Amino acid sequence: MNFNFNTGRITLIIAPVDMRAGYERLSLIAAGLFGIDVNAGKDFVIFISRPRKIVKMIWTDERGASLLTWRLKEGTFERFCAQDDCRHRRFTRRELLQFLDGYRLK
Repeated sequence: MNFNFNTGRITLIIAPVDMRAGYERLSLIAAGLFGIDVNAGKDFVIFISRPRKIVKMIWTDERGASLLTWRLKEGTFERFCAQDDCRHRRFTRRELLQFLDGYRLK
């Protein structure tokens, strides 16, 4: 499994999705709504639950497809674009790691 964030774009899908979804449904959402082909191996796509307690990240590498589920023990993940009408945001590697740890990004 390749967990090298330097090899692709990192996108957070801000619009909440059903966290019961698996890799296939999440990749269809990324492709259908945002034009992101996760299966091309160039993107890490993160989905967030409505209460902002759970995120799922999907990506592919040369060996296969992966889905990571991350749940915070305390607090919630940061809310983005509360006043704007945006549905996704690009991240740097550093911002992604801070976000997954529950830190607020500046």
